Amino acid sequence: MLNCIRGLHKKAALPELVLSRATELARGFVGGRRARGQRVERQQDVAAACLMIAAEESKLPLPLAEMRFLDTSLGDVELRRAEVVRELRLEEDEKRLRESFSDNLLVKYVLKLGLQVSLYVPHCKRLLEAISHVEVLASMTDVDRIIIALLLARTVHTLSWVRGSNKASGSESNIGTETVYANFASKAHLDVAKIRKLMNTAGDSLHLIRAAFNDVVDSDGNVKRECVSAESEVSGERKHFKTEGVREGEAASAA
Repeated sequence: MLNCIRGLHKKAALPELVLSRATELARGFVGGRRARGQRVERQQDVAAACLMIAAEESKLPLPLAEMRFLDTSLGDVELRRAEVVRELRLEEDEKRLRESFSDNLLVKYVLKLGLQVSLYVPHCKRLLEAISHVEVLASMTDVDRIIIALLLARTVHTLSWVRGSNKASGSESNIGTETVYANFASKAHLDVAKIRKLMNTAGDSLHLIRAAFNDVVDSDGNVKRECVSAESEVSGERKHFKTEGVREGEAASAA
């Protein structure tokens, strides 16, 4: 099992602290089971579960989709995770991790793209609030909604930082949506085909997202002041993406 953890840890490119903690969790789980004469089944799934818990404790969550991308042989990891939590009596820790998962994942993705946390996280949270008001998107997982919000922030110029401005989200280089999607999928260890599918779905509801987003901006009296300040910082970024023009109702994905 320890070799399984090391392999997944290496693929996920996580800090050594995460590996040490995952190993500790695995040893505690296996030791408890063996002390009662119980077998440890699906060790690869247990290894993945331990690594996920350890990563979340370090505020570097590993979504299940990422784990499956790294190892296509994985089975019911959530079941094994529940077993680890019960065995090691981590129920309170698990509750805390679940509560902070989404915020930590958003920050992780923003950093993976080399973007400014103080600029992108508040903006993406406003987009997430808007997405939550669109029925077809509200039923998606937190991970999928975070991906959509971040990529909309990178590719749709009408979801601007400042109300009434056509300036895009700090994106000024000549890179299109397909490249943005592929770059994100590579860095987040996700299937680019799934990313495109998500963004196609979001694109079908873009007019609803835009309307909800404008309502969120209107209801937040501090947005304009914050965004004006933030825009002055964007110009100094080394990496920029050009947003492609997206007309009313069109998808925020490649043709």
